[in-house]
Amino acid sequence: MATRAFSSLSRLSCVVSRPSHALFTRPAPWARLYSQTNTNTNGNTAQTQPPSNGDKPAAAAGGDAAAPSTPNADQEKIAQLETKLKDKQDELMLALADRENTRRIAKKDVADAKVYGVQSFAKALLDVEDNFSRALESVPKDLLATTPALKALYDGVVMTEKGFMKILTEQGVTKLNPIGEKFDPNRHMALFEVPDSSKEAGIVSSVIKEGFILKDRVLRPASVGVYKPAPQS
Repeated sequence: MATRAFSSLSRLSCVVSRPSHALFTRPAPWARLYSQTNTNTNGNTAQTQPPSNGDKPAAAAGGDAAAPSTPNADQEKIAQLETKLKDKQDELMLALADRENTRRIAKKDVADAKVYGVQSFAKALLDVEDNFSRALESVPKDLLATTPALKALYDGVVMTEKGFMKILTEQGVTKLNPIGEKFDPNRHMALFEVPDSSKEAGIVSSVIKEGFILKDRVLRPASVGVYKPAPQS
């Protein structure tokens, strides 16, 4: 027994006495297998790295980005596009209508400017015509036959007044003398009423100041008197 124990201790001492590096000089079987699988045909060792998240297959990445559309989603998108199209069409129609209105108004303004451009100037000349009329009415008619100088002056004023009215008429200005016509508040200005049962009520009885019209616009209403029914006694 003592001999067997001594032999075991001798073998143990031999193992302990070996250098520490001798225990690791022989590679483990798993190390040799790993080295063989990572060595290429040229004898170079390939470096393997685990795949990153960015190196996913294209099919998988594409499948995650583009999800299949559903019929309900397509119908909703079509409805939204149709609504936008209708809104744009309405905006276009409104813009066309505004442009047409602007063009029509501008055309009317140009036409009115051609026709009524002399309105202010013609209105300022009405007092001149009134003065001619007053001058002719102030001359006693019985003196015209006996006074040649007065007759010549009178004829000169008549000719001047006719020439003046000719110019106004060429510009579209005409006199308004509504005696015997129905009273029109748009063209006449009633200054007084004349009671007369024999006349129709509302008829112009007399004209105090003649009116003037430019085309279809009233430059100045005629100042008139109007008949009214006489009071019952």
